[in-house]
Amino acid sequence: MSDLNTKGPNRIYNGIGDIPPPKYRYKTKKKGDGTIKVKETLHIYSTKNNTILSLTNQEGKIISSLSCGMLSTSRQSANYTAQQLGEMIAKKAISLKITKINVKTRGFGHGKTPAIRGLKIGKLRVNKIMECTNIPHNGCRSPKKRRL
Repeated sequence: MSDLNTKGPNRIYNGIGDIPPPKYRYKTKKKGDGTIKVKETLHIYSTKNNTILSLTNQEGKIISSLSCGMLSTSRQSANYTAQQLGEMIAKKAISLKITKINVKTRGFGHGKTPAIRGLKIGKLRVNKIMECTNIPHNGCRSPKKRRL
C-alpha cells in the first residue's frame, strides 16, 4: 500500500518537501487588465439651443453626424428631440455593425442625458461615459454687467 502512495504518477502529495506531479500543479494564465477595448466614440455636444451627435472611429474620422435641427418634430432644445436623436444614431451604428461605444459629452445644455438614454433605448451598449466640458480656472475676464 505504501508503494501506491509514494511512487508513480498516482502518488499522493504530502506537502513536505515533495514536488507535486504535473497534473496537480496550478497553472497560472496571464489575463488582460479587464478593460474592453472599444474603437468607436460618440461625441455629444450640447448647447443651450441645440444638441449635436457625432460618431467617430478610432482615428477620429466622423462616421455619422446628426443634429437636433435635422428633426422637424419639435424644438431643438427639447429633451425629447435629443432622445430621438440618440435612437436614430443607435440604429445607424447597429446597421454599421457597431454594438459598443464610448461616449464623450461636452457643453452645458440639457440634451446630454436624454441622448444617452436614447442610445440605451436603441440597444447600443455604452462602455464608458466621459465628461469633457472645458471649464475655465479663472481664465478670461467676464464682461461687465448690464445696467438698465
